[in-house]
Amino acid sequence: MYRHMTPREGGDGSDSADADAKRLDEELYRTLFEESIDGIAVHEVLTDEDGEPIDFRFLAVNEAFERYTNVDGSAIEGKRLTEVFPGIEETSFLDTYTSVVTEAGTRRFIQHVESLESYYEVSAMALGDGLSATSFVDVTERIDHQQELERYYAILEAMEDGAFVVGEELRIEYANPPVTVFLGTTLQELQGSHLLRELSEVMGDDAAVRRLERTLSEMLDQEGSTVEPMKVEVPLTLPTGELTAEVHCSPLTLQGEPKVLLIARDVTERNRREQEIARTNEQLDAFASRLAHELRNPLTVISSRLALARETGDEEHFDHLERSLNRMERLIDDLLVLADEGTVAVETVPIELQPVVAACWDVIRSPDTSIEIDTDARIMADEDRLRQLLENLFRNAVEHAGNDVTVRVGELGDGFYVEDDGRGIPEGKREAILEHGMTDLVHGTGLGLTIVREMARIHGWTLEVTDGPDGGARFEFHHVECASD
Repeated sequence: MYRHMTPREGGDGSDSADADAKRLDEELYRTLFEESIDGIAVHEVLTDEDGEPIDFRFLAVNEAFERYTNVDGSAIEGKRLTEVFPGIEETSFLDTYTSVVTEAGTRRFIQHVESLESYYEVSAMALGDGLSATSFVDVTERIDHQQELERYYAILEAMEDGAFVVGEELRIEYANPPVTVFLGTTLQELQGSHLLRELSEVMGDDAAVRRLERTLSEMLDQEGSTVEPMKVEVPLTLPTGELTAEVHCSPLTLQGEPKVLLIARDVTERNRREQEIARTNEQLDAFASRLAHELRNPLTVISSRLALARETGDEEHFDHLERSLNRMERLIDDLLVLADEGTVAVETVPIELQPVVAACWDVIRSPDTSIEIDTDARIMADEDRLRQLLENLFRNAVEHAGNDVTVRVGELGDGFYVEDDGRGIPEGKREAILEHGMTDLVHGTGLGLTIVREMARIHGWTLEVTDGPDGGARFEFHHVECASD
């Protein structure tokens, strides 16, 4: 099975020299065969009656073959390939190997042997005289690593967050498509570039860059697996604008090499919402305290007046009871309005502002109050919520400016205004009066202008509190959508 490969020079060698050379060749090839780290098998080609290869019989295998396949070489000598490895005829191996023999060539390919649960890198060659040989090496671990890497990167490809994998010298080995949104570059430009050079151009915080460099270097060290994952928020200035990114850095091992995975997420909107929630919670805490106080006052009046009524029988006490109960009822109604916001859909329709203003004024007006309506605007609004907005503004004017107040409603270029001729609102208090529970009245709930603010917000309108021409309070609503004719 070992072919003599030494070139022959014609006419000037002895038989003894030829025999020595042949023996040397055989010893050389035997040594290579037996000591090779590749598995090697020599086969006899089996053909059908038409001379076409149909199977292969094992003639010899080396120790590496036995080690890779867990097969005893002496036990398979003389056996067919399909007998030793059942099911191999259902793979492409036989077709590939047959074409090598037929074409008297050499071919290299990856072959999966299901019965051995292994992948092999195979070199097949025709030896002539009905013989063939294969040499192979087990590449299962390499293929498994490659498939693991492909699965890993497939997950990163599907992520909406930006993802980097960095390796030696903090070079970027992989970056998924969303990274281009963060850095305003292409994946080709990022591949192989230094991570911190890319980030330093958009981070602007040298201390954060140095801290990140130290952490990543520790993670890439031989003991990197002992380093805890790190999370840091960094401000970025990108071609698309400024944002805050939350960067998670985690050590990992890919194909036996230490790497670091960085996941960058835009948390600008999340932080804004959290800050808004924190402010709202502070307002709710203050409001809850104020509400407890506001409810306690009428309850105290009710309790004391009820006791006096029982003692004296004077009906005057019942008037005080009724006013206190009315105040509590208004407080509860206002709370229900605020509680509904965000849970009930807003349905805007074309509305003529003038008749709605007049109808709301009829609900609030008292004998000495008056209103001037200077608008024929048609706007898109939710009528119920528009009424709540107007009624609370009118009630606020009557309660704060007095029973002889004059209220005016007119148009703006992009909306409308409501103003009165009362004493106005000091500039330093204009933001505060829109918060929960702000009132200086004995009978007010402190929620009216909060409701006004919320009604404007859910419509997408901008509310501005300013002075009227007569020094009273003026509430302007901007970005109000006009209804088409």
